[in-house]
Amino acid sequence: MFENFKDLANLPQMIAKMKAMQSKMAEMQAELVGELGGLRITADAGNGAVVATCNGKLELVSLQINPTAEVADIEQLQRHIVSAVAIAQQKAQVKAAEVTQEKMAKAAEEAGITDDMMDQLRRGGLGGLGG
Repeated sequence: MFENFKDLANLPQMIAKMKAMQSKMAEMQAELVGELGGLRITADAGNGAVVATCNGKLELVSLQINPTAEVADIEQLQRHIVSAVAIAQQKAQVKAAEVTQEKMAKAAEEAGITDDMMDQLRRGGLGGLGG
């Protein structure tokens, strides 16, 4: 009858460990945000008429318009701007996902979480926990 309660003796240590992990994750998240903010991904449109630079948070941080670029009209220039920004943001999104994945893999490794455990979690298998 009391078999299910035998692990309760370890509960304080488990809670302390969870709090430490939570603190570590918050620290890692802050580092990740800083790292993504420092990334610079550039794209151009209109054969270099417009160059857009975004950071890893997908924010536009720089937009350069080549004053010697030959554009037919303002509408064409506007299309080049939109295109350059969109391409830079797409590239930044890919890079941000790569950086995030690398950080998460490192955190899992440091926490002793194996690839098998991660696969099981992805499949929703928690060994009968939660129902």
